[in-house]
This record gives sequence, structure tokens and C-alpha cells, in this order.
Amino acid sequence: MGTKENMVVAKRLFTDVFTDGQESLLNDLLAKDVVFSDPSNPQVRSGLSDFTRLEEAYREAFPDKRLKIEDLIAADSKVIVRWSFEGTNTGRFEGRSPSGMPVQTTGITILTFKGKKIQEIHQQWDELSFLECLGEAPSSRWAA
Repeated sequence: MGTKENMVVAKRLFTDVFTDGQESLLNDLLAKDVVFSDPSNPQVRSGLSDFTRLEEAYREAFPDKRLKIEDLIAADSKVIVRWSFEGTNTGRFEGRSPSGMPVQTTGITILTFKGKKIQEIHQQWDELSFLECLGEAPSSRWAA
């Protein structure tokens, strides 16, 4: 599959699944043994079912969540997505009661394709600003 086709799949993941909530599309977009790497979620390692459960947990915690693709870059079998996230925490999240707070953060995800499906997902995101929005971390925005 070429870089243009990979970019279409990446857009579908971020728009149709992450924003519009069409989790059933994960079967079409991800390999069954997809590897997921995210320092903020070290317990999620591989497998379509683990990734699906994680996405469902985020949807429950942030039912209005929106991910916007800021940049999309493709080369060979990789697609890099720089994204922004907005949502309101109205459901339980990682054992926490809903805060009712709006949340914003940004991140970068690198998708590696094998054939027509995503085989690896590696991401890094601004977890500190996310936790600050939830009131879980002291704000460092105005620190000297």
C-alpha cells in the first residue's frame, strides 16, 4: 500500500474512530496483533482487543472528545500525525470520578503499516497539561 492510502487510513482512525466514535472500524484499520506504545499507558502492549478497550474507556470518560489532525506526514510504511485533543470529563477515567472539566492536550503519533493495516502505534503526548486540566496536577503554565 502506498503513502497516500496509508494517510487515508490514518485520517479514518483519527476522524471516524477517535472523534466520531466508530470503534467497529478498528477491525478494518488495525492488525489483530497491533503493537501500542504510549508511556502514559504502559499496561497496553499489543492486540486489537486491548486497543479497543482503551478507546472505549476514553470514549466513556470523554463522550464529546474530538481529535483534530494538525499535521499528517507520510513516508514509506509510516504516517506521523500531530494532533490536538479536546473533551469534557463527564465519565470515570482511570478509576477517577468525573471532574466535569474541559480538557485539552496535544500529541504526536507514529503509525507503522504492514499491508493495508496499522501494525504499530507509538505515541507521545502532553500528559501534564491533560492532568492539569483535570485538576490532578498543579499548573506549571506560569512558573518562572
